[in-house]
Amino acid sequence: MTKRGLPKSVAFAIATKSLQKRGMMSKATPKKGGMSKKGKASSSKMMPKKVTKSTATKGRKPIKKMTTKKKKP
Repeated sequence: MTKRGLPKSVAFAIATKSLQKRGMMSKATPKKGGMSKKGKASSSKMMPKKVTKSTATKGRKPIKKMTTKKKKP
């Protein structure tokens, strides 16, 4: 592509796009074969995120108590 007179940045972008398309196609085919395995792995990864959300809600609980106190009077 560079021989035709295109800048190296344009040729590099075209090459990366073609490689990304090939990578997506190769990654999409194994997912169809083993969705259950990857689904379990993603769920196990999601569990620690839920724990961090619960700790964040623990910090928010005092704020919720303050709102209830404001609603009572």
